[in-house]
Parts: sequence; structure tokens; C-alpha cells
Amino acid sequence: MTKEHYELGLFIVGLYEIVLQIFMFIWLWEIISPINKGGKKRFIFIGLFFVNVTFFLWKGHPAWLRHLFFVMAVLICYMAVTGKYSGLKKGLKYYLDILVKPVFIILLFYNLNALSFLMELGIYQPIQRLLLADIDTGRSIHDIARYYNQVTIGVFLQGIGYTFFFVTMVAILSKLVKKPLQMNGQDMVFLSVLNIVGRMFALMVMDIVVVPGIQEMFYLFEMRNEMAWKIPCIALLLYAGEASAIYIYQRYHVLLQEREKHFMEKQQVLAMKERMEEVEQFYEGIRRMKHEMRNHLTNVKGLAVSGSFQEMEQYVHKMDNSLNEFDFEFQTGNAVMDVIINDRKKQADRQKVVFQADFAYPADAGFDAYDIGIIISNLLQNGLEACKSVEGEKAFLKLSGRKKKRFFLIEVSNSFAGKIEFDSVTGLPISTKEDSSLHGMGLSNVKYVVEKYMGDMEIQTTGNEFRIVVLLQESIKNL
Repeated sequence: MTKEHYELGLFIVGLYEIVLQIFMFIWLWEIISPINKGGKKRFIFIGLFFVNVTFFLWKGHPAWLRHLFFVMAVLICYMAVTGKYSGLKKGLKYYLDILVKPVFIILLFYNLNALSFLMELGIYQPIQRLLLADIDTGRSIHDIARYYNQVTIGVFLQGIGYTFFFVTMVAILSKLVKKPLQMNGQDMVFLSVLNIVGRMFALMVMDIVVVPGIQEMFYLFEMRNEMAWKIPCIALLLYAGEASAIYIYQRYHVLLQEREKHFMEKQQVLAMKERMEEVEQFYEGIRRMKHEMRNHLTNVKGLAVSGSFQEMEQYVHKMDNSLNEFDFEFQTGNAVMDVIINDRKKQADRQKVVFQADFAYPADAGFDAYDIGIIISNLLQNGLEACKSVEGEKAFLKLSGRKKKRFFLIEVSNSFAGKIEFDSVTGLPISTKEDSSLHGMGLSNVKYVVEKYMGDMEIQTTGNEFRIVVLLQESIKNL
């Protein structure tokens, strides 16, 4: 085998590694932030393949230039496939938030790529010594041909080892990560420290593997044989540390969600307890009025007999006002819903907000009144909060609820100031309440109930109108 054959082998293995790296990168992307459609995956593959092959064929280019274009291509692909690119309308913070995941994926990819090389290097060194053990390249053309033959075999074995370790590490991560990771900037920094350390360690090893001397070359693995196992062990420990960090972070995030869920359930119970107390007070008032009605009728009769018609008229007027306190302008077919909606109506009147409601509780369906109460209570309260920021306009708040077959559609729309920010992690609007501990809790409670009924929640903004549409699905277990 000649030198040309050896160089052809290097070219084939190099091109193969580029394709492998792109597949591994897309796999990591799928683990951290799943790509919904296959067409998007092909788009990413073609874009990254074009960038990498261009620099692979361009000999003598600076190494940093290829990495720079690779990172730029990834960020562009990410914004394109996620649909989060919107020109320059959004602020810098918006783009920093949405680029947290792709930056983490890039750092993780470079780390695993480097660690795979280091692990493979430790195994390849003793194999290379065996392949070249009895070859003297200075003796004959036959030995030179054997030398190129053996090192070409070594190059292909090196590619196999690199593939094995890279695929194995990504496969393990795919088992550890149960669901897409949710992270902010601080989380990304925490999870990326070992990624940066692993990459820097690999670059350091590559710098000292072969060092030119004054009279001869310094070969690390020939001068220090123990490095053939020490370096792969360090690489393995770095990978174990990164995998553990991701697993622990994921478990912490699950525990945090459970804690938040427990807190929301507690808040829901307290809110419903307050509403039930209001309902109980309402019916207690009706019972008292019933007992007092006989006395009222006796007094009216006495005034009529005595001819005190003016006093009788005033007395009846007071009775009428007392009874009005127990009238509900909106009746839904459920006592809890009646109290919530009419209570919000009174709040709207105090804020001079035009309130409209067309809501019918589906009593014959399998929807828990408490759950529906949580949804409309939070949505209406959020709507009233938003109406406070409307200046110089007639504020409004509208509620509708209707059942269609096995689905229940709840829609709340209200006027607002026209400016709103969304949380990059939850996708929900960021609250403007002064108490930061209450930020987003209202819609988080709604989202929790929506997920309970396998439903969906959609947020729409048109001009100065904010609208939330909630769709609940009736299931057998809810009947």
C-alpha cells in the first residue's frame, strides 16, 4: 500500500467522522430539545453538512474559523426550526433566553466529541504499537508499503473506536434524560462547566502528544506509557461528572415541579374554601330571610290595616333592597360558579370595567366544579388586573363557556396596555404583580387543571385585546 492509499483512507475516515458528528449533534439536540418534524432534521443536517464539508475540503484554514461558522449555523438553524426568529423586533434579553439551549447543546457536543477522541486514543496507542512492532521503514520498499498498510488499518480502527465511544455516551444520555430539559442562563452555566473543562483538557492533551524537540520529537505515549490509560480514565470521569450533573439537575427540576404543584394545589384548596364559605354565607342569609319573612309580612299587614300606606311603602322598599343583595345577575347552573362570576362582576363594577358573561356550567359532564372554578376565578382575576393598566379607554372583560360534545370551551378576553412579556421556559405571560412569589401562579394553576383534563390553553393578543382560550376534554375517569 502506498502513501496515496493512506491519504485516501484519511480522507474517507475524515469525511465519515463529519457525517457522524452531525448525526450525533442532531441526536443530542433531539434529547435536550426535541425536533418535531423530520423535514426540520433534514434542514439542520444539510446546513451543518455544507459548513463542515466546506472547511474539510479547505486545507490550511484556521481551526477557529470552522468552529465559528459551525456555531453560527447551529444558532441560525435553531431559530429557524423553532420559529423564534422575528427580525429585530425583540430585545437582546429575548434572544439570550432562547439561545440558552442551543449554546448548551453546542458545548455538550464539543465535550463529548473531545472525550470520545481521548478514550479512543488510549486504546489506539497499544494497537498501533502492535501493528508497527516489526516494521523498519528504512530497510526496503516492502517495509514501507507494510508501514502504510498498517497505519491505514490503524486509522480505520481509530474511527471505529471513536464511533463506539461517541455513540455510547450519547445513548447513555438519552436514557438519563427522561424529558426535554428546561433551563435558564444560570442552569446552562452550571451544566456547562464540565463541558468546558473536558474540551480544554482534550486540547491540552493534543498539544503535548507530539512535541517537536531540538534534535528529536517527543512522543507522550512512548515516553510515558501510563498516559495510555490515565488520559482515558480522566476523560471517563469527566463524562461521568457531566452525566451526573444533568441527571441531578433533572431530578431537582422534577422535585421543584412537584413542590410547585403541591403549592398550587394548596392555593387552590384555600381559594375554593373561601368560595365555599361565601356560598354558605349566602345561603345562610337566605335561610335567615325566610325566617324573618313572616315577621315582615305581619308588619306590612299591620301598616295596611292602620292606613299607614306611606310607611308601608318605605318598609317594602327596604325589604326589596335587602332581597336584592341575594340576587345573582349571572346564573350558571352551579352555586360555586354563580358566586365566583358575580363576585368578579362586582369587582368589575367598582373598577368601572364593562363585564359580560355567557357561561353555562355543564352539570351533566364529568368536569369537577372546583377545577372549573379555579380556571374562571384565575382568568377573570388576571383580566381585572390587566384592565387596571388601561388608560383613556373603556376597559372590558368578557367570559364565555360552552360545551360541545365531549369538550368544554372557556374563553376570557380583556383589554390591556398592549405590552406583554412571555417567560421563555413556561411560555406563560410574566406577571406584573409586585410580589414576585406570586408571579405566574394564576395561569400556572390554570395550566395545571388544563393538563389534568388533557386539554389545551392558547394565548392570543390582538391590538389592546388579550384573550385566553381553554379547551378541556371530558374523559371516562372524570365522569
